[in-house]
Amino acid sequence: LTNRALLVTFLAMTCSKVFFFFHITGAAYFWRYYMNNFEMLSIFNVAFSLAAIIGAALMPTILKIFKDTKRSYVFTMFVQAGLYAVSLLIVSPENTVGTIAILSAASFFNGISDGFILPLFGQATDYNVWKTGNKDYGLTMSTYSISIRAGNVASITIRTSLLAAAGFNSKALAGGAAVPAAVQSVLYNLNTLFPLILALVIALLVLFLNPINDKKAEQYRKEIKERDMQEAAS
Repeated sequence: LTNRALLVTFLAMTCSKVFFFFHITGAAYFWRYYMNNFEMLSIFNVAFSLAAIIGAALMPTILKIFKDTKRSYVFTMFVQAGLYAVSLLIVSPENTVGTIAILSAASFFNGISDGFILPLFGQATDYNVWKTGNKDYGLTMSTYSISIRAGNVASITIRTSLLAAAGFNSKALAGGAAVPAAVQSVLYNLNTLFPLILALVIALLVLFLNPINDKKAEQYRKEIKERDMQEAAS
């Protein structure tokens, strides 16, 4: 909590995993009860996951273009927000191919943004050492794995709570009951509106509250090295 860079990065990673797990753990609900096309679930899962893998592999290319980790990360989050806006405002909810395409495109940029997270955590760790002199690298870097688990738990909790509040009843639906409009609305928002909001929040959070960029991080590492050399000499 005293390391603003680490706190911002932790919150960014947690929030990004919240909407990522909306898609992954809630896909069966979305395609069965909203799209009414359960046969497309496997195709969506393959396209969505493959897009993220390809995006992660292309992360170095984005870094070369923007020449800064923080700037690159913010760019990819704004792009994801834009894609979710397209999904919300332009792509018809009944357009199966369009839905898979736009959500996979968002997953592609999510894969890119995930590639910048570890460097951001590393910079936050160096910032802590530079600021406090405490070399608790393991403690600060452990927040990376904690953020993934926190995002997963928060995502499932939010999805389950909203569906329950909307009147989701698996037994009734299995018995042939119609899907309530409120349940369909929740499923739609979990895959469009909520990811859009979270992506914007993440981009603005990192852009304005993360105090580190690559130039500053390099300076911190240089000063830490000089400090260590002085301590060793004395």
